[in-house]
Amino acid sequence: MAPEHMNPSSTNFDAIAELMALLREAGLAPRVQKPRTALPPQFDLLYGISVAALSLDALSKPDRAQEEVRIINATLLKFGQFIAARPQLVKEYLVWREHQSTAPQLDLQSWPLLPRGFLTDAVPDGVIAYLIALGEITRKDKNVRFFPHRKSRLTELLKTIHFADMFRRERSALSALAINMPTLTSLGVQ
Repeated sequence: MAPEHMNPSSTNFDAIAELMALLREAGLAPRVQKPRTALPPQFDLLYGISVAALSLDALSKPDRAQEEVRIINATLLKFGQFIAARPQLVKEYLVWREHQSTAPQLDLQSWPLLPRGFLTDAVPDGVIAYLIALGEITRKDKNVRFFPHRKSRLTELLKTIHFADMFRRERSALSALAINMPTLTSLGVQ
């Protein structure tokens, strides 16, 4: 009779132990890495690329010089990526933005509401650098240039995301941000 941990009907069934036993019987020596904490989705490259693509799509503006090109300031893009990956921050950002348009004495009250973590977040910068290295986007001075009419991996990813109705929370956050776009001065970077 098989040990309890190898009986699938047992509450103590251990699929990993059973798999290792089967591999040993086949003459293989399995190695199991110790469990580790899973990283948050913000650190997943495909998620980062998807958020960057959605941010470029929602926040970039047509370039006056080249009709087929869309541009966005790199810092504003980074802010968009940061907010899209953390949609729960949209509410705080909108409250902060509303306070910015009213009396100056509210600055001290509303200042903590501005999500400032984007300034030190290296993930969006790494994703953009990766997309530039792939040739999916370019950078000219302080602006990132996106080519939405060119057939590319990035535009195909965007089509898939929209067709499959993926990343709803991120797209909703970016829609709110597009309507209430900050300025570089308001973000304290100019």
